[in-house]
Amino acid sequence: MGFENILGNEKVFEQLNRFRTKSAFPPLLFWGRPGIGKRTTALTFAQILLCPKGDGCGLCRFCQEVSQLTHPDLRIIFPLPPRPNNEKERDLETIWRLRQKYALGATRPLIPKNYLIHLEDIHDLTSEMRFKPLSGKKRVVLIIDAERMRQEASNALLKTLEEPQPDTVFILLTSRFSFLPATIRSRCLPIYFPPLTDEMIAEYLYKIGYDEMAVKRALSFAYGSLRRALDFMNNPFPIPEEVLSLAFSPSIPSLLTLIDELRLTDWTETVENLILLFHSQLLKRFGLKDYETSYPEGFTTEELIARIDFLLHLQSDLEYNLNRRLFLFSFLTALLRKGKRK
Repeated sequence: MGFENILGNEKVFEQLNRFRTKSAFPPLLFWGRPGIGKRTTALTFAQILLCPKGDGCGLCRFCQEVSQLTHPDLRIIFPLPPRPNNEKERDLETIWRLRQKYALGATRPLIPKNYLIHLEDIHDLTSEMRFKPLSGKKRVVLIIDAERMRQEASNALLKTLEEPQPDTVFILLTSRFSFLPATIRSRCLPIYFPPLTDEMIAEYLYKIGYDEMAVKRALSFAYGSLRRALDFMNNPFPIPEEVLSLAFSPSIPSLLTLIDELRLTDWTETVENLILLFHSQLLKRFGLKDYETSYPEGFTTEELIARIDFLLHLQSDLEYNLNRRLFLFSFLTALLRKGKRK
């Protein structure tokens, strides 16, 4: 089977196929925006490397174990929630539950900002690497959201990457290439995953039964990501109604009410969805895309550009602003200010 059932990224697959017969190669760094197949490709490549047939058949016991993350020579590291101060041991049940969400075919979870990869995760890995692989000639290590490594974890991993073992294949995954330390990036072979085309995503959605109107609406939020398109199908209104109302019908009372009542769950996603909403309206305005949207239209081109501009700045601020009320005030007052018509 191999990569044949994965959407797009043919050049990436060609590059990885050249590694099949090599006894050793440098650590790989898969990077690109979320939801374009990095994790699926990494696990499929792990099947190829660990499958006795050498082709990732997908049917044998070894391939099934890789897809379920139970293969003894597959090590997966991912961000974990902070441990309460009074607990010395990690909650293994929580870790196992989170782990299953990274299995092949599963929809990966949204990760809170305080979920990180810690030093002990890397220490556990290096301890395992003192032993030979258990069932084959290779061990595969996947580090998901590698940019979430704490500094001390990055330093510990760096020592391992500088002295790679021929029987261990490292694959780091990130959607934020520049957030990774330069020392880590320089030890890896970067493999870029470009966004999927609208045609690729549309063909897949038609194949699984969605109609033309639903597909056009999903494409307005997909931004090259199949996962975003599928998320939209499951939730056609991804922007909280209160925020949307403020964006299109701004008022000071609404602003003050929102600051007190809204819960801060995943504002990164909300801001990104608003950017995509205004961006898709802009593309449609100039006839560049034939998107459909159930959201209101009618803003001038200047208003759309201004909205995208301030949301992009807020998106950057969101990476560092941990104060809930301060962020909400900044976000919603900017939305209110830009929402006023001349």
